[in-house]
Amino acid sequence: LSENMPKHGLDNPGYGPAKAARTYGYPATTAQGAAELMEKYHREGRLDMYKFDESIVKDLDACGPEGAVRALELFCEVDASGIRNQSGFLKGIINKVRNPFPCNRPKDGFVPPPVPEAPVKPKLQVPPGSTYWDVLKQYNDAGLMDMKQLDASIISDLDTLPQPQAIRAVEAYAAADFSNIRNPCGFMKTIINSLKMEESAEGKADDVVLAPMVQLHLDSAVQKGIIGSHQVDAAIKCQLAALEPNVAIRVLADFSMTDPSSISNKPGFLMSIIKRHKMGRSATLGVAISAENSKAIIDTLQEYHAAGKLDMTEFDGAILRDLETLPHSAAVKAIESYMVADHTHIRNRCGFMKGIINLLRKDPSSVAAAGAELDPAVKKLLDSAVEQGHIAEGQCDAALLATLASFEPAEATTILTEF
Repeated sequence: LSENMPKHGLDNPGYGPAKAARTYGYPATTAQGAAELMEKYHREGRLDMYKFDESIVKDLDACGPEGAVRALELFCEVDASGIRNQSGFLKGIINKVRNPFPCNRPKDGFVPPPVPEAPVKPKLQVPPGSTYWDVLKQYNDAGLMDMKQLDASIISDLDTLPQPQAIRAVEAYAAADFSNIRNPCGFMKTIINSLKMEESAEGKADDVVLAPMVQLHLDSAVQKGIIGSHQVDAAIKCQLAALEPNVAIRVLADFSMTDPSSISNKPGFLMSIIKRHKMGRSATLGVAISAENSKAIIDTLQEYHAAGKLDMTEFDGAILRDLETLPHSAAVKAIESYMVADHTHIRNRCGFMKGIINLLRKDPSSVAAAGAELDPAVKKLLDSAVEQGHIAEGQCDAALLATLASFEPAEATTILTEF
């Protein structure tokens, strides 16, 4: 370039060093150093200085002489012809030079200015018996983390951990310096995975012993492809082992209704079913089931399974629910009708059992056989529901009447009132 060419770009007093000196308040000689360096690279044809705005001058000077040279050298190593915003691209290189990650630190002796250490966050005292959810809210209320940054998948992952490890994960996350964390969920995921690896090193899932029938249902779920064997870790087996065998069987029967392709986090989904049953709620909400009748049905099925008369793992949670809503004698009758049938050409065993149950629902003799008799107050409330159109008279079948009769009058009255 000719020295006599009109002033433009970084040569213009209204642009570049002179203006940068006025705007940013540092000596013109310092700004002139960065501007002359860019002009030198421009004259050598290594960059086009007209592609950069004046803020680049300030950023280069903040790097120091060696840092400015390194930033421009790194920029010139790249084919800039395909870069639309060359000013922004160079600014990114300057930021990396000024605040390099360990793997990006230059090897030519340039040492960036020291980065101030992040303040150490306090560790809160966790009250005895707290769950990880209590600890999450505790740190959130103290302003040490933001719960809103963690999505549902993280909560599902935490559910798969034993409570002590889940609490450790929350504490490790809350202690981090969030100013350097762009993806909070990814960071928490890494903590959870490291704790899972630590758990697998300390204790394997094979060390947890389940009741024989519970283990059979779990193996059946693996064989059907509902969950992978590698996904059945010690945390899941510990949670199942902590339940009553009948409840654990019901959990796995509900889980067997899952479409494997529709669930991305199968361990988390299974843990959510376990959590619902621990809270005393069936996975199929809205169905009133007597706990005693439920246990009796499961026990009956286990007896027939042990005798080799049926395969209990063929029944999913929906079938167990339907059997539990029948009087016990009617449920036994349904099971026996299923056992004597020829299963050779029956592909859908659950559907076949559903048909038997539906036939028994319409059979008034099932109520008489069970000796069911509604309490006068309950019967009056049910008749009132029919009169008011809440339910049709034809819908008050044998199963409904027997189910209401299986509850104490006060409980049955509460159920009808809520209905």
